[in-house]
Amino acid sequence: MKQNDGMIDCHAAWRQLDMMRQTWGFYFPPELRERYIRIATRYEMQDQTQWLATLKAKLPQITEAIAELGRWSDNANCPLLVMGTAENTPSRNVRNLRVADLEIDGNRAHQQAECWDVRGEGSEIRNNGITARGVSDSAVERVRCHDCRSGGLVTEKGVVRLTVSDFASWDNQYDGLAAYVTEDSLFTRLMLHDNPGAGISLDHRVAHCVISDAVLARNGGGIFMRNARDNLFNGITIRDSVEHGVFLSQAAVSNLVVREARTIVEWIPTPNTECTGNVFAGLQVTDSGGIGFLANTDTCVGNVIMGARFARNRGGGFRESRPGLVKAAAALQEE
Repeated sequence: MKQNDGMIDCHAAWRQLDMMRQTWGFYFPPELRERYIRIATRYEMQDQTQWLATLKAKLPQITEAIAELGRWSDNANCPLLVMGTAENTPSRNVRNLRVADLEIDGNRAHQQAECWDVRGEGSEIRNNGITARGVSDSAVERVRCHDCRSGGLVTEKGVVRLTVSDFASWDNQYDGLAAYVTEDSLFTRLMLHDNPGAGISLDHRVAHCVISDAVLARNGGGIFMRNARDNLFNGITIRDSVEHGVFLSQAAVSNLVVREARTIVEWIPTPNTECTGNVFAGLQVTDSGGIGFLANTDTCVGNVIMGARFARNRGGGFRESRPGLVKAAAALQEE
């Protein structure tokens, strides 16, 4: 990168930053380019060869510098960091990414839109803190995410073998942590609180994941699940949820029907989207505004609770839409 009379060649800086996207699979939204350019200029890179060499040699320092991006500018209306590609449907899988030691302030009070764009590529990406899309064998470590216009951390579009550890997320517009089309991943040592949506949302084709050692406090709901199978929850504490502590259901689509001269909404279940085979071990749910643990749909079979305590939940500790959906052992209910 060349400087003339103190002026920075911003176009060259952005081209060099774009090479980081192509080489390592991180996508930086153009709306934040000025901040990224300030980071790039710190390393006085003269050409693309030196840029790549500097990245390899100074990647730990660059990671620290990226932490400066932690607060959105007013009216940015974009995600801060996308792990993977920014295509609506990722055309390739990206491996071996790591995000660590970062705090993200989404400044949601000064963001107007949840979606990045209204049409074209990127229109299916929400303005989350971190979005992992089509990523495998990667990690998010020691990240704090708050006040984002959509969710804190969202995994989607085919995420496999992602490890998320020591992650905190609060005061986001919707969920603290949400997963879609995610498998064989580990989420551990989580602190998710004060999110108006759910602390954890597993809402579409989430399977064979482990969620452990987590505290979920004062969220709209504790754990919200649809179309989630064979996941293990171990050592989860949920308290002071506005609605239910744990909610298991099946996806459905709405249909307007006319009955007795009245138009009503009828919900039609989507086949093969039930929650089955999930195990909850060492679960504590207290002081929910709704039910502590609710299996809401008759098709949510084969779920297991092993060692649980439900106390002071306004709608009761444990409920099923019909008996026998959940096998519960050593589940203590204190009303």
